[in-house]
Amino acid sequence: MSNGKTILSMLGIEKRYGSVTALQGVDFTLRQGEVMALLGENGAGKSTLVKLLAGLERPDSGTVAIDGQPVRFRSPHQSLHAGIAYVTQELSTIGALSVAENICLGGDSKSPIWTTRKLRDRVKPYLGAVGRSDIDSTTPVDQLSVTQRQLVEIARLLSRNARILILDDLIQRESLSHWSRPFLCSFVASATVARGRGSAADARDYGPALKRRL
Repeated sequence: MSNGKTILSMLGIEKRYGSVTALQGVDFTLRQGEVMALLGENGAGKSTLVKLLAGLERPDSGTVAIDGQPVRFRSPHQSLHAGIAYVTQELSTIGALSVAENICLGGDSKSPIWTTRKLRDRVKPYLGAVGRSDIDSTTPVDQLSVTQRQLVEIARLLSRNARILILDDLIQRESLSHWSRPFLCSFVASATVARGRGSAADARDYGPALKRRL
């Protein structure tokens, strides 16, 4: 368990879709350097909670605070600007572009021209941060495995100075031993949110959402 400061708090979160209550009175806190998992059966509200944090949905009531300061995300851009990065199951990498181009795409660099060398130097620390400095940054992304593409997307978000990572069901059984354990350990000094799966028993006592400290 991390002893770092609280960088994220969600208190009394509620979200309704018509007559259906997806979240009711949910509290969630995250400290710097902490790895968390949201566990629960289908329909427990995991995705809804994550989408609220990512700026894809808005809560009907409750408060969200980053570093103790209240925030209201009206778009994913605002969430990312606040240091929250959301990696979905449906990856947004562009296959025809290189690894380096994907990582730098959409960044805030003032440079109008990027040479291959500049791109390589720019993305090197971020590929290293996800444990894949061995990947040739000039390689087209469509030549990579799914797991490697996931890491490229995470590297891209890290290049935006993300402090909180939300990983949506990325840690699959077949790739767990390949990258997830070293990756999570390498991020013990940063704020990371990992979303996983649980059985019905995991969620039945908590209601709409369940959190567990790893």
